[in-house]
This record gives sequence, C-alpha cells and structure tokens, in this order.
Amino acid sequence: MWSFRPSCTEQPNFLMVPNMNTTISLPFVVQKHYKGRVFHWDLMLQRPIEGANPEDRFLATWQLTVEPVMENLDSPVSALPLPDHRGIYLEYQGPITHNRGYCQIVDCGRYDLLEYSENLWRVRFVGRQLIGLFELKKNTVGDSWTLARCPQTDKL
Repeated sequence: MWSFRPSCTEQPNFLMVPNMNTTISLPFVVQKHYKGRVFHWDLMLQRPIEGANPEDRFLATWQLTVEPVMENLDSPVSALPLPDHRGIYLEYQGPITHNRGYCQIVDCGRYDLLEYSENLWRVRFVGRQLIGLFELKKNTVGDSWTLARCPQTDKL
C-alpha cells in the first residue's frame, strides 16, 4: 500500500543571507529503498528552477549507503548521483515499479540553498533528522559526489 506525506511540501520560507539577495528554500526528502535485506537511502532535493509548475518539479537525487542521520555524518559520505526523480517522490512511499522493492520516507523538510553550481550544492537542511549546514560536492575524479557537514560559522 502506498501513501503520500503532504507535510513534506509546506510553503517555502525565504531568508536573507550574506552573499546572496535571498536564500531559496525548497523541499527535500530522504527515502530508504529496500528489496529484501538489501537497502540504501536516496537524498532528493527539489531543483531550483524559477517559475516551474509544481507538476514539473524535478529532484536532484543522490544514493547513499550510509543512513543520513546526524550521528553518521561526522565524516564525509559517498553520494552516487542518480537521474533526476519526479517531484511526486517528495511525498510517495510504497512499492517501486517493475518489482524493484519499496521506498519509505525517513526524513523530509526544507533546505535553504546557499550556494549552487554544477559541482557544488551548499545547503542548510531543516528536517526532522537532517539539520545543519552541508555540502554536496562533486569529486575531482569520476562521477561520485561527497556529502559533508560544514562547520558552523557566523557568516551563515
């Protein structure tokens, strides 16, 4: 049985921060994907596309082999980029098509986009479990990325 979690897509909250006119606040979700005893987590962040209709939302997605909870993020973790997912996955949990297992929402909330480029997302997560300043950064070799907690500074 599938379900939707509308609490994960509350209205945005825009904040002023140094170095940018505004911080864009967008939804994120962490889903646990499992088939039998094999599992991983997908971290999905709504892409910052101005003027996009809600049904046109796309989610930048990274697969993590470590559950993204604060006690596991003292050290950087590998993040494998996946193709963008449809916006419906911000709220969906249940069976995955083609008998590929199930997904379950384990965290969701908003993220403030502080810096954004093709190879770097600097964000402030405000979720149930994932909270604080983080960087998703593309590694210099290969296609992998790293998710790392940033030290808190007075500037941010």
